[in-house]
Amino acid sequence: MAKRQRRYSYSRENEMMEKSVKVSNIQDYTYISGNAVRKVEAIPEPKPEVEVKPRPQKRQQKRLKTVVLGGASYVFIIALMLFVTISIYRFVDKQNQIDDLRSQISALQIENEEAKRIQTDKMSAINDKIDLSQIYNTAVNKYGMVRAENNKIYKYKNQKSDVVRQYSDVSN
Repeated sequence: MAKRQRRYSYSRENEMMEKSVKVSNIQDYTYISGNAVRKVEAIPEPKPEVEVKPRPQKRQQKRLKTVVLGGASYVFIIALMLFVTISIYRFVDKQNQIDDLRSQISALQIENEEAKRIQTDKMSAINDKIDLSQIYNTAVNKYGMVRAENNKIYKYKNQKSDVVRQYSDVSN
């Protein structure tokens, strides 16, 4: 089947193929016979070069527009600046107070740890000095106390409170 196309420029491969394929030219058209027709590239038409002339730049003087503020605006701006300044001062003051409190807390925690350590040392010293046999000997020999026998111990439950009040002497 023959394809009908306008004249195009071909790549080097297309030129080689065109020589081996039957080509017949009728006026402006080229007929290519065969089924291995390659993709053709159109010859771009040259664009006329247009000279770009720089436009003359007008010197525009920028005028500074003066904004007229009334007395109330100045008072408002000054009040606003004063408010911001006071707010910043109070914020910094509160931050300093927080830092001081944190340092006091850490100092008190260190002091508390030291006091706990001293207390545990003293409790262990007291527990080391306690001798139950010596306490028993002192109670029996010095104060005349007698160890109670199992049948002499009375146990009871107080349902009203934990405090026991003795109104009279316990009988022998």
